[in-house]
Amino acid sequence: MGTRQIAGMRFLFRAFATVKGAYMGKYAIVANTVTAGGLGCVGDLIAQKSEQKSEKFAWDANRTRNMTLVCLLAGPLMHHWYRFLDRRYPGHSFKMISRKLGLDMLSGPFWYGWYIGGLSLLRGCNSAQFLEEMKDKVPIIITVDLALWPLFQGINFKFFAPQYRILVIKCNELVLDVIFSHIANNDYTFSTWIDAIQRHFSGKN
Repeated sequence: MGTRQIAGMRFLFRAFATVKGAYMGKYAIVANTVTAGGLGCVGDLIAQKSEQKSEKFAWDANRTRNMTLVCLLAGPLMHHWYRFLDRRYPGHSFKMISRKLGLDMLSGPFWYGWYIGGLSLLRGCNSAQFLEEMKDKVPIIITVDLALWPLFQGINFKFFAPQYRILVIKCNELVLDVIFSHIANNDYTFSTWIDAIQRHFSGKN
């Protein structure tokens, strides 16, 4: 192995140690919060890019700011929530994973309200508009959540240590953030969303 390869390996080991320390030390809540906000930002940018058919990207900075802020503020809550789950149900047994996963899924309505409510508030919606947003979009988010989240979280609880819980969750959520950002920032009801999916897979515009 040459000098450059050795130097590269040393750099990777130092980077891994730094990341590990950030998520295990006394500033873990800061690392988790920044991770939550950063991946929320990336998720919205991917969603915006995927929505645009033209080659020139027209960035909606306010939309990205709102998504980033909502995810950033959720970071500390997620940090404490998953610390509680891991301490209350330690280990990687099927029984422990099932309990954590069940409680995590039951917390879903809180997070639906957090994201849809937070984005509605930042967009200047009134209470009637907020309720309309919840009525139209929460059923869509529940459907997506039930389809993907148990799989993502089962892998997370089974194979990753507690200190990386929020990092892995946010990587999982990067997929969901793209979907949720698209849903939250476009006019959808459950029926129009199903119609849009059917048109997409049938090749119709």
